Amino acid sequence: MRRPVAGPGRAVDGDPDTSWTAPDPVTGARGTLTLDLGTPRTVDRVRLAEDIRHGQQVEQAVVEAETDGGWTRVAETGTIGASRVLLLSAPVTARHWRLRVLATRERTRIARFELHRSRP
Repeated sequence: MRRPVAGPGRAVDGDPDTSWTAPDPVTGARGTLTLDLGTPRTVDRVRLAEDIRHGQQVEQAVVEAETDGGWTRVAETGTIGASRVLLLSAPVTARHWRLRVLATRERTRIARFELHRSRP
């Protein structure tokens, strides 16, 4: 029996007890979590966190921003675990951002997908 997938809003709601749950990795869908900020925002750091109550599952992931009509890879990581901060090589301004999980051991559960600007 399949369990319902937890919605993407759970990765950005600020509640440490909720998380976005990707589709079952057995189906081949590793998971893509897309954010629409409403307006473009400049970002130079991304914080990711798995719902560690279910163990560390992500083995490879990328963060992309939609710029000039296409998706551009702005950061990548191996594992995420309880918390991973990714520093972008340069600030990126975009309205749409996404996390693509490329490899995972089991079902992916993302507790945090935060976008930050450290300096004006």
